[in-house]
Amino acid sequence: MKAILPHVDDFHPVHNLESLAGLTEAPGRPGPRREEGVTRWLETMR
Repeated sequence: MKAILPHVDDFHPVHNLESLAGLTEAPGRPGPRREEGVTRWLETMR
């Protein structure tokens, strides 16, 4: 996980078909900056 985190821009749920359908739209939407997304995720993991 540590090796891939620098390459992750955002985190998305993939627990059902609806969430997977939403994932297909993600590349076209502006997302949070890379560091902000990782920082937010790390804070929720504490």
